[in-house]
Amino acid sequence: MTAVKHRGTMPLEARALVPSADHPQAAYLAFDDAAEPQLTIYDVAEDSLPTEDLAAAFLRKGRRPIWLRLGPQDRDPGTFLVSLATAAARFGAANVTSELMRAKPGPVYGWPSLFAGLGAEMGGRLSMSGALVLENVQHAWDRTATFTLLSTDLLPPLARAVPCVLVASGNPPDGVPSAWVRRSRGDLSLPPTAARRALDEIGLPLSRRADERVTALAGRPTVLAAIRAARCSAGPRTLASVLERARGEKDLLTRLAGVLLGSTSEDSRRALGLALRIEYTHPAMTSAVTGESLLAQGPWIQSLEDGWSRVRNNWRDPLGAALGQRSMPSREALHKAADWLLLAGEGDEAISVYFTLGDHDCAARAISSRAEGLIDLGRWQALEEWLDRLPPGLSAVYPNFDYVRAEMTAARGDSVAAGRLYDTAATRYANRNDADGASRSMLAASAAAANAGDLVKAREHARAARLLVETAAAANDAKAAMVRMWATWQEGRVALVTGDTDYALASFSRAAAAVSVGAAAEPIRKAGQLATQVATLRREQESHREAEAALSRAEHQVLGELLACARAPGGRDGGVPGGDGWSDVPAVLKMPGLAESSGERAVGRWSWTRLRGRLHDRHPGGAHINGPNGAALPPDAGESPVSHAVNFAAMAVPSTGNNCPYKVSSRTGNWKLRNSHRPSPEGTFHVDTPQKTPN
Repeated sequence: MTAVKHRGTMPLEARALVPSADHPQAAYLAFDDAAEPQLTIYDVAEDSLPTEDLAAAFLRKGRRPIWLRLGPQDRDPGTFLVSLATAAARFGAANVTSELMRAKPGPVYGWPSLFAGLGAEMGGRLSMSGALVLENVQHAWDRTATFTLLSTDLLPPLARAVPCVLVASGNPPDGVPSAWVRRSRGDLSLPPTAARRALDEIGLPLSRRADERVTALAGRPTVLAAIRAARCSAGPRTLASVLERARGEKDLLTRLAGVLLGSTSEDSRRALGLALRIEYTHPAMTSAVTGESLLAQGPWIQSLEDGWSRVRNNWRDPLGAALGQRSMPSREALHKAADWLLLAGEGDEAISVYFTLGDHDCAARAISSRAEGLIDLGRWQALEEWLDRLPPGLSAVYPNFDYVRAEMTAARGDSVAAGRLYDTAATRYANRNDADGASRSMLAASAAAANAGDLVKAREHARAARLLVETAAAANDAKAAMVRMWATWQEGRVALVTGDTDYALASFSRAAAAVSVGAAAEPIRKAGQLATQVATLRREQESHREAEAALSRAEHQVLGELLACARAPGGRDGGVPGGDGWSDVPAVLKMPGLAESSGERAVGRWSWTRLRGRLHDRHPGGAHINGPNGAALPPDAGESPVSHAVNFAAMAVPSTGNNCPYKVSSRTGNWKLRNSHRPSPEGTFHVDTPQKTPN
């Protein structure tokens, strides 16, 4: 997989940036405890934890943490795993898992091994100098697979080697291990005496009633930081008047925001309004959208690495009320911001803004450019949620929406429904004159049909895919060549299963001849090698058949000579054989002739077993051999010396032609004796032996 293909398929990278620890708000013993190898959950109000102090605690311990802020999108285990792997990759702690995620995506091969693998990889890399911090975990633990996988496969082994901190608002779900250290909001609040001392240092003239209320609120780090910041912008009496009227934390923050924004320029307020809508901001984005690189600073901004910053969640409502609608970004400004994010590779945030604006065309364009990368990374749930939010008509404009839906449907086991989606995608690609997309969809439809048992359709679609790329203008394109190779191989597979061996071997050989480098093409190489091996065996079989025929002819010739020798072993023209007189010559030499009448009497006990064996050797089809009167020969037909003598005659007879003692019955298809070889009344068989050596 190339980096270009997956550009923009990662969630917003700023979510993985560590807060700046240069100016921590306070130091808490609880944070020092969390910097030890264990798993700690901070159950606090939304974004009220001073995570700068947590980052500072890790720095004091010589640890550099992997950081991730979760969002609603992390309910999808694929999105969460990609986000965490992206954060871990900054430390070189996710290289193996990142490659494995693309090769074996979780929706197909299962998530547990990927989560466990990433945990093991992070633990091995970070055990001495790293840590893990996950903020806003409440987005993942409400009836989602993400938290189950996180708490069972990734965190338990990791927490034994690395400090792991979870920050969330609200109680965690049931089943959280008792070994996990729980910290509540009260554990992170300043004691009343410390809060009172801090207010005294600020020097605010408050009434007793207001003093008690503000002291209680000042125990929360974010509130105390806001009061200190406001004291720098307003006099003590003005600030005291604001605090006197405050009713609760949110109202107090809203009033303090009004004080702090009082002298801010309208451009800076608009830049802050843009950051408020998107949550994360960067000077380059702010400048590109509003023309102002600096936004209104205040305790609501948390500085991150690499020049990024974010608006704290607990300040979102107070800031919105203090800024008013006038400072909120216009539709045009939001669209510019989304375009900037998309070009910067932050596709998730760009798509989210497009949907907020109701700009489905831009959202569809962004999703289409990232769809295959999302499939590769296993972010199927996120992809399906986006596709479901688009108007149905956009599928005709972007055929790859049907294709990726088919991919997900096929992986879930519904080959028939997947085949229909592939067919739809092929038609829509063809309507757009996209031969590459159409042929690829046809090939996928062939695979789905084969998987569903429709081999006829599978073969037709594979052939159509191959012919399309062969006739298309871009037939020499690398993508087209790849489709042609796989389509040819698919044709061979289906032909082999349906019994068309010759076509299958030819297809496998053509596919192997066009094979490219890559592990995915290994089945094609193997099939090509086996096809070559089969062709070699067939050639050897043919050569063996020719050799067998030649040997059979030679055998007939030698048997003919042997028969001639047996009929006339000595000959009378050469004198009397032997040197002791005629009387000492064996009778078989003095009377060597084998007259026909003698031959007829000699075959009274025909060796049917041997004859059947000889016929079967000459006719591999295994035809039946019938005995006298058409009866089937018994398997144990008699063997005798006379029978062996008859075999010479049988072997000497030509295997074809009218001289052959047997023929194929036109009615039954069985082998039977010719009429000239039928048994005589005495029970003997007539065999017309040849008078000369057969060819």
